[in-house]
Amino acid sequence: MTAALAQLDQLASIPLERVLDSTIERNETVITDLNRDQLDKGLDSNGKSLGQYSSVKYKGRLRPVDLLDTGAFRGSIYTDPFGSGFSISATDEKTEKLTNRYGPDILGISEADQQRVAGFLADALINHLRQSL
Repeated sequence: MTAALAQLDQLASIPLERVLDSTIERNETVITDLNRDQLDKGLDSNGKSLGQYSSVKYKGRLRPVDLLDTGAFRGSIYTDPFGSGFSISATDEKTEKLTNRYGPDILGISEADQQRVAGFLADALINHLRQSL
C-alpha cells in the first residue's frame, strides 16, 4: 500500500501544464500545418469559405482564396500554449489586416483537427506519466 501511495504522490507532483506546453511546442509544425492546409482549401477554422478573388489577374483563378502571396503571413503562423490548450497566432505585419478582412478564424484549426491534436497530446501526456513512474 505504501508503494502505491508513493506512486500517487509522484504522479501528483508532475507539472502537467508544463508537460502539455512542452508537447505543444514540440508539435508546433504539425499544428500550424493543419492551419495552413485549411487555408490551402480556402477555408477558415469553422469551415467557412474565405470567398473569391475579385480578379482572375491576381492569382490566375477566383477560388480558393488561400492567403498566400509572398508566404510571409503563413510563414509567421505559430502556436501559443497556455495551461490546458493553445491558440494559433501570426507575427506578420499583415495579420491584423487579414483577420479584419477574413475574420479571426483564419488562425485556428477545425473541430476535427482539434480532436486529432487532443489525441496526440493525450498520448504524449500518458507516455510522460508512464516514464515518470
